Amino acid sequence: MGTGAGITRNTFYVFSSQVVQKLVNVCFIAIAARVLGTSHYGQYVLVSTMVFTATAIANFGIRPMIIRLVSRDRERAKELLSNVLALRFVSAFAAYLVLLLFVRLAGYPPETQTLTCIGGIAILMNCMQDALDAILVAFERMKVLGLFVVLTALLFTSSGVAVLRLGLGLRWLFTVNILVDALVFFLSGAFIWLRLVKFRLAVDLAVVREVLVGCWPFFLVFIFGFMDTRVDILLLSIVPGPIDRQVAIGYYGPAHSILMTIILLPRSLNWALVPVISKKIYIEQDVVRDLVEKATKFVMIAISFPLILFTSLFSEPIVRLIFGDQFLPTATALAVLGWAYAFQALNLPSYSVLGSVKELRHYLPILIASFILNILLDVLLIPHFSFVGAALGSVIVVGAGFFARFYFLGKILDTKWSATWPYLRLFAVLGVTLGAAYLVRAYLHWALLAALVATMYALLLYASGAIARDEWLWASGLIARRFGLRTRTT
Repeated sequence: MGTGAGITRNTFYVFSSQVVQKLVNVCFIAIAARVLGTSHYGQYVLVSTMVFTATAIANFGIRPMIIRLVSRDRERAKELLSNVLALRFVSAFAAYLVLLLFVRLAGYPPETQTLTCIGGIAILMNCMQDALDAILVAFERMKVLGLFVVLTALLFTSSGVAVLRLGLGLRWLFTVNILVDALVFFLSGAFIWLRLVKFRLAVDLAVVREVLVGCWPFFLVFIFGFMDTRVDILLLSIVPGPIDRQVAIGYYGPAHSILMTIILLPRSLNWALVPVISKKIYIEQDVVRDLVEKATKFVMIAISFPLILFTSLFSEPIVRLIFGDQFLPTATALAVLGWAYAFQALNLPSYSVLGSVKELRHYLPILIASFILNILLDVLLIPHFSFVGAALGSVIVVGAGFFARFYFLGKILDTKWSATWPYLRLFAVLGVTLGAAYLVRAYLHWALLAALVATMYALLLYASGAIARDEWLWASGLIARRFGLRTRTT
């Protein structure tokens, strides 16, 4: 099977499983938001975000390193996984203790501290599961990975909804989450041990040292690159603003949840690209350049630009449909954050290259500067604009980071400036479509306007000629191939 077909297959498995996962999760979030209300839902989002952040720190950026090393040499899978699991156990326990200390010193309410104590136990399961997922990605077992992703979502959502309907509260909700994570970890671990790698907990100091030395750039990239929206939620809980902090998070959280669902496809595409690019980055750079250019254009036309158009024009109907009228203030955050997540989606194909090259450390100053800028903007904007200020800060930071990452990627792949012309034409298509839609939106029902925008956008894309025929075929193959349609990939 060719490179293009392999990427298509793996992207489909990851994407389809995560689509199911996110659709199930959105159903849960919609129910949870309506049952809990803005304040308690904000508390749920806050604790979940703190657990996610602690998990990210405990993971220490090891996942992309495992994928890269095992993709190149599968014989090392046993020793790497065995040592990484032991290392993750220690780091997860340490992160859990630090998290408990943080919520106490930061002066969070007693109930928030209790929920963090319960929910934080999931750090251990999440860290260990992340190592197993990395092995599945490296062995390109995306189908199996997808099955476990869907199983987790179904089990947690069904049990979580039952907990909410029975009125058992957030404590039992986080407890159920831990039990589901533990079950899936056992099942996925059994599959890997029986079919791929007969691992065991082990501590080989030489291997541990290699992992720790090699993973720190990935750790910093993750913390400073992927944590922007999580930092917004944490700062909303700390920095005083014009509305109650938990209510502000309650309004910000639904917008974040919707947009995370939308960018599943570029995230899945990134997962599928990493093993391939890790093998070819220093051998067939022309192939890598071609893959990244096609992936970026695909994300731009299929995800990022439609995301900007529909969140800018239809944020209120979207929020009203999913969460109800009590969450209508979320529409403003959704319209603003749509731009941030659109640029974040455009960043994802570049991560498959940045996670595969030795020059990664040279990009860290840009990420650190972006992270610091995000904090400064939140501190300045939240006191005046609350959750909308946090969203505005994210747009500025992610937008600036996109152009910096685009420049850095061009240096790695030796891309000529002339190659940016098709991207500029695509941005012109977005500008014309958005401008025309704003001119007529006051005179049309939102459903009719949506049909008009979609038609205009498609026609302008075709007329611009920014996408070559082989690129259209490659993009359509990412979705259509696994549905039995005949497509070509390159």
